[in-house]
Amino acid sequence: MSIIWRNSALAHRHAEIGGELEDWNGMGTAWSYHSDPNDELTMRQSVPKRV
Repeated sequence: MSIIWRNSALAHRHAEIGGELEDWNGMGTAWSYHSDPNDELTMRQSVPKRV
C-alpha cells in the first residue's frame, strides 16, 4: 500500500459520494465509486437554485 502524502482539496467530496481514494503520485485520487457519479450530478442539477 502506498502512502498518500499530498491532499486533494476535493478528497472529502469524492469520499462522500463513495469514491475509493487510491494513490496517484502521492495524492489520493478517486479511481472508482460505489455508485455511478453521474447519478449524483443528475440529482444535483435537478434541484432548483435558490434566488
